[in-house]
Amino acid sequence: MAAGIMLLAVLAVSCVKNDVEPMGDAGQTIIKLNPVSEDGFFLKVAEPSNQPQTFVLLDIRRDTPNEAALQASTTVVMTFNLGVLTAYNTENGTLFIPIPEADYSTSPAAVGGNITITFAPGEFAKVVSLTIPNAFNLDPANQYAMGYVMSISAGPGILSTTSQDSLVVQVLPKNLYDGIYEVTAVTPMLDVTSATLTGFYPFEYALVTTGAHTVDCFEASRMSARHPIYSGTSESYYGSFAPQLEFSADGLGTIVNMTNYYGNPAPNTRGCLMDDSQTWTWDPVTKDIRVKYYMTMSSAVPDPPYIRTHFDELWTYVGPR
Repeated sequence: MAAGIMLLAVLAVSCVKNDVEPMGDAGQTIIKLNPVSEDGFFLKVAEPSNQPQTFVLLDIRRDTPNEAALQASTTVVMTFNLGVLTAYNTENGTLFIPIPEADYSTSPAAVGGNITITFAPGEFAKVVSLTIPNAFNLDPANQYAMGYVMSISAGPGILSTTSQDSLVVQVLPKNLYDGIYEVTAVTPMLDVTSATLTGFYPFEYALVTTGAHTVDCFEASRMSARHPIYSGTSESYYGSFAPQLEFSADGLGTIVNMTNYYGNPAPNTRGCLMDDSQTWTWDPVTKDIRVKYYMTMSSAVPDPPYIRTHFDELWTYVGPR
């Protein structure tokens, strides 16, 4: 895998059973995840690096009803279960595959994929950490995840109904260019077919990883693949048009190609074409992108290369998405 690939995000998504009965015994020792999240979503972000990086994967809490219960030990096991992953894929249309064992480790260490957490007498909080020795070994074109079933194997305690007894833990690689960018015009947008269609600036793009060196552009406020414009004084957008960017494989940030998210051309003949008058790049220091490109449309402009709209923009990096 070439250098310069990714940010890393770690998240947990619940597979909460719908038939769980409410807790009825306030005298029980309760095991739960912290923070409590209604949808079981937890997010951590790390910098691109080939050096080991460690994250808090899960924070597990033990609520005891009295001092005597606190002095007892409780053992919780997170059992690796491929069926949980398969079921989640089926329900949500994801394509999760297990993370290669060589590309991560956990503390406490996983044995056969299973992680055992023991609350010793007096302990009420335990952390499971995840270490990625080299983030560049993970391919951002894959969807990596681990499926777990949480259970109590020894000592007093029940799982909280606000926690998850089944988890899908996803490790989501992101390439260097992934993030939120504020888009401003260097020169005004020009639509050669209509003077009433003008540039809508500033707005924010979310650049979303699709491969080691490629991203799709989504208007961040709606997470929709579109380029906003003004039609007169009203906000509008070009239908079936949003840029996709391909950067050079050397990780230096040179933009080598731009295409249309909806097809190049899309069914309405709209395409995306990068201006070739100079080299356009992502700045590795500021993470800003300077680019000039066109919307082509052969059904509206009769002569090749069918350029209808000129975009000359600065995309200023705001932060991770």
